[in-house]
Amino acid sequence: MEGYFILKNNMQISVPFENKKVHQIADDFTKKLSEVSGLYLSISQENTKADIIFTKDNSLGNEAYLLNIAPERIVVKAASPNGFFYAVQSILQLLPAEICSPDFIGDHVTWQIPCAHIIDEPSFSYRGMMLDVARYFMPKQYVLDFIDRLAAQKINYFHFHLTEDQGWRIEIKKYPRLTSVGAYRPYTQTGYKHFHAPVIPDEVEHQGFYTQEDIKEIVAYAEKRYVTIIPEIELPGHSSAAVAAYPELSCGIKKEYEVVKNFGIFDNVFCPKETTFQFLDDVFTEVAALFPGKYIHIGGDECPKTAWKQCKHCQLLIKKLQLKDESSLQSYFIHRVEKILNNKGKQLIGWDEILEGGLAPNSTVMSWRGEQGGIEAAQAGHPVIMIPNADTYLNYYQEDPEFAPVGSGSFLPMEQVYRFNPLSTLLKGKLSQYVLGTEAALWTPYMKNPQIVDYYMYPRFYAFAEVAWGTNKPERYQEFLANIGPHYKRLDYQSIHACRNYFDAYIDGAYNPRTRAFEIRLKGMMPGSVIHYTLDGNEPTSKAAIYTQPIKVTKDTQVKAVVFKNGAQVGKVTQKSFFVNKATGKSTSSNVAYRFKPDNPGAKDYSEFNFCGLTNGIRGYLNHVHPWVAFKPAQYTEIIVDLDTITSFRKIRYGVMNGYGQEAVAPESVDIEISNDSISFKRIASKKFTYTISNKWQMFEQKFNFEPQKARYVKLRFKNGKLPHKLGGFPVPEKREGELGLLFIDEIEIK
Repeated sequence: MEGYFILKNNMQISVPFENKKVHQIADDFTKKLSEVSGLYLSISQENTKADIIFTKDNSLGNEAYLLNIAPERIVVKAASPNGFFYAVQSILQLLPAEICSPDFIGDHVTWQIPCAHIIDEPSFSYRGMMLDVARYFMPKQYVLDFIDRLAAQKINYFHFHLTEDQGWRIEIKKYPRLTSVGAYRPYTQTGYKHFHAPVIPDEVEHQGFYTQEDIKEIVAYAEKRYVTIIPEIELPGHSSAAVAAYPELSCGIKKEYEVVKNFGIFDNVFCPKETTFQFLDDVFTEVAALFPGKYIHIGGDECPKTAWKQCKHCQLLIKKLQLKDESSLQSYFIHRVEKILNNKGKQLIGWDEILEGGLAPNSTVMSWRGEQGGIEAAQAGHPVIMIPNADTYLNYYQEDPEFAPVGSGSFLPMEQVYRFNPLSTLLKGKLSQYVLGTEAALWTPYMKNPQIVDYYMYPRFYAFAEVAWGTNKPERYQEFLANIGPHYKRLDYQSIHACRNYFDAYIDGAYNPRTRAFEIRLKGMMPGSVIHYTLDGNEPTSKAAIYTQPIKVTKDTQVKAVVFKNGAQVGKVTQKSFFVNKATGKSTSSNVAYRFKPDNPGAKDYSEFNFCGLTNGIRGYLNHVHPWVAFKPAQYTEIIVDLDTITSFRKIRYGVMNGYGQEAVAPESVDIEISNDSISFKRIASKKFTYTISNKWQMFEQKFNFEPQKARYVKLRFKNGKLPHKLGGFPVPEKREGELGLLFIDEIEIK
């Protein structure tokens, strides 16, 4: 349809039926419009010839709506207030971006809506977003703003993560120490969770919680926006703040318990004794009264069994109940909690670890460790919410981790979020009936303030909203990207500090075994733009080369790239260095298994080829473990590089990491050997190392120059180092002081 409906002063909205909620929706729309534009729209219950007409249509689904926008009139049809609310959200999205302004705009803008005929309905009844306010407390006003953002994108569940090892954020009147003790920590670790050992504090007190009056206000605010809040009270793990407040809830293994000041997984768990269950019953009595929704989330994830294994009560309980092991004890714990919730008219939701030892009968599973937990739960006839971390954790990096603010997890670009399908191949057919929907998560161990939350949330949240509603179509991704650009104006009006990588070039590189060349790829998100780049270290301008195909390089190269559109630069210059040499892309083998290998997006197309991050052309850096290859503890680690043919070389370089928080220990020595048959090796170099060690992650480059050598196989034989005694400060308790550490290597270069 062509043309526009133009809003003018003194127009009328007709709501010709009795429904207070729908009248409130219309009233809220007129108030919002008036505040920004100065236009006054009246609401009538009788005028069927009004400019905007709300019509009830019971043939539509509960959340469905129809919009018919013509130059002379807008007709809105829905069967319920939910549908009318979502229709109005669509109208607001179609208005100029200035509608998001907090200030008066007036007639500087033509308040027009493009003509369209829209019939819309969600594919999933559950469309959720999780915000972790426990690790870092978020102000009440930000939570209210967050709810507005969810509602604008038709997200209907707000998963409110309220308790953690690092803080308890909800007032429980019967247990005041939960907030007087549990909501406070004197400092927080700096850097990535295992960056420093012992932990280096930021020397900043952190505290905060929501009173019950705050919660009531937040719940009412969300209800008006058709968002249901699901509170999460973590148990039996992630409970350090609670047991710090009330140590009698623990197994009593430690002399004292405290609110945790760093990030990881901790064994300060609830002890499954009657006093604990009475405590939880009391807590959930108050929580259930505050949140009218049918669900309460109990966590259930990442519960170490260390304390339970040492606890006499737990071991006697396992025998008494004839349980198999501590995993079965966790299942018993979850079953007890489910009965508590069911008695209060609530249903339990838990992370997929609640499958361990047997699933509670009426529970709903959030599948976060991939899709398998959701598949198992659906096969058992349980409702499932799909939230696989690789596709929905928005706290993962969306920019190159080498240059981005410290984050957690892996790399999750917007395209991957957009292409996520909650109904995987295995969940289609009969099992699809158990999939309620999907959720995205914002875990906040590195998000100290709302601005950082914004940075990680946007613009990927728009992609997730499409997934949740069910309108994401792989073939429409470019169309979706074209619509993202104008959203930034709305984000700016709302003072939302979004990541601006939409305007930048993303750089990656990988050895292509098919072309036998190292290829650098540049990618932008803005349709209609071009990428200019340089390979000589100079800043790219509009006169620099235009990227059209993978760039093949044969030597160390620094790439700088920038996006231009209509002749103007639109983003910042991005850069990345690649180190290409005779070992690049060659296969490696080792006598020791990997602890982990790097996430290299550029090499995903070549996953069938057997080479890892030791020869991928990318050196390590210290703000994350992404580029590093870690080997499991061993007295000696041998790595063999197969150069394919007998090759001449005279230099070898690699980098090692020392970082006790990650259990990384730089090697004590190395022998370098060569061979032409991989059986008989000759030593060409040996070296013992001494290091000046700090409690931070450190990278040490180790370089060797020698007379020209010829060989097919190059072996590096490391004598591994040991973790120091009396180190302390580890974020995870089960550390191995005095035992062999992990060997971290970034890139083996042979020249």
